[in-house]
Amino acid sequence: MKHIFLSKGWGKVEIPGGSHYVLQQAKLPVVSNNECQNKLKNTPSSLMTITNNMFCAGNINTNNHSGACYGDSGGPFVCLNAAGKFEVRGVVSWGSETCNFQQENKQYTVFTRVRNYLRWIEDNVGGKVRKFSGLLQQ
Repeated sequence: MKHIFLSKGWGKVEIPGGSHYVLQQAKLPVVSNNECQNKLKNTPSSLMTITNNMFCAGNINTNNHSGACYGDSGGPFVCLNAAGKFEVRGVVSWGSETCNFQQENKQYTVFTRVRNYLRWIEDNVGGKVRKFSGLLQQ
């Protein structure tokens, strides 16, 4: 079974506009950090660096504007694994200034890589966190 990755949030669904009143989700393919960094070179976010504590996902073709938007920050990026269970893989960090509604400067959504912070999470929530199955080891 192919893994399915979803970003979920209450963020804007149009610019201008307010947060949405219905929880939204978008199926987003994961891309390599190199591809993400290269895409940033010609955007207003060109000074940002994609580190190993981050990963990127999104659809940036001309017929799609899926990705995180204002109000989605802190929301989950989950994976439906082969066992049919959702696993949190990331947390929305930042993305396109225009939420990819405009064709120019489209870029991927950047997520915090949760697995890099599991020890901190365990230390601060007082328990063990189930380890990931190894996906997203770019």
